[in-house]
Amino acid sequence: MKHHYWQIYFFLILLLGLGGCADQILDSASSDPTPSITAGEEVATATIAQFSTDAGRVPQPNVITLESVNSTLLSAGASTLTGTAKTMPLRIPFSGALPNLYSDNGSLNATNATKYQDNILILDSDNLSSIAPLPTHDFAGTAVTGGTFKSVYQDSNGDLVLVPDNSTFTDNKTYVVAVKKALGDANEDNLEADILGDLLMGPNKIVENGKIVNTLIREKYKAESDGGLASATALEGVRSAYNGTIVAALKASNVISEYTDLALLYTFTTEEPASSVEQSAAASLLTAMTGNIGNSTTAFLVDPV
Repeated sequence: MKHHYWQIYFFLILLLGLGGCADQILDSASSDPTPSITAGEEVATATIAQFSTDAGRVPQPNVITLESVNSTLLSAGASTLTGTAKTMPLRIPFSGALPNLYSDNGSLNATNATKYQDNILILDSDNLSSIAPLPTHDFAGTAVTGGTFKSVYQDSNGDLVLVPDNSTFTDNKTYVVAVKKALGDANEDNLEADILGDLLMGPNKIVENGKIVNTLIREKYKAESDGGLASATALEGVRSAYNGTIVAALKASNVISEYTDLALLYTFTTEEPASSVEQSAAASLLTAMTGNIGNSTTAFLVDPV
């Protein structure tokens, strides 16, 4: 199924403004102060696509997490990261079981495979194409058409894990991950967005005219020295990018009718490729290590290189 994603390009302009919000977003995954952003989700009957939880479960890799790491590195005087490795598996947390891609004998479940294909969108923001979230091969070794991932499975923690091949993603590029509620869970009930995810995908402003207009966010951060305005403003920056640009583009492309069709939305960026000098140096180190660990004398050294 093809869609036109040219509008996604414009969201990159707003991504530059996400950096300052990292700590505030991740703070939403803590249980302190009250009230919790995730209050009540632990007893929800629906399967939730988790943007943030009290246990700190968030989709990875994630631009917001990367910015938080970089903030810490900067404060320590260290170099920052440009992104995450393009072969890093995607981990998307859910509160319950998703449709099983495979039967007990390892063969692909065609019906559920179609659900994954239609309802998990991984958008390449550069060439504006959608990367199919299906494994290249099933467990029986039979080729599966359309998939660009080596493996797709849900682990025991509820994380949907998508393992990319070396050619699935490209270095130095930003991607959008969107999961539709219609993917459903193992009981064939629609997924639901968590509270923070729904707030950030939605049209309702968090801050307007210099005031916090969202009651939940105002209560969440009221103990801060500025009454939570800085934290709320950072959240509003994310909401503006998610709803005003990405959701708008998905609607314009007829991928969704409204933001409420989505259970989850986030972005991640891959790192810049190493320079030729760095690549050459790494190759030399690997050659030296291989030679030294194969030598009966040097192999016993703490650092064989």
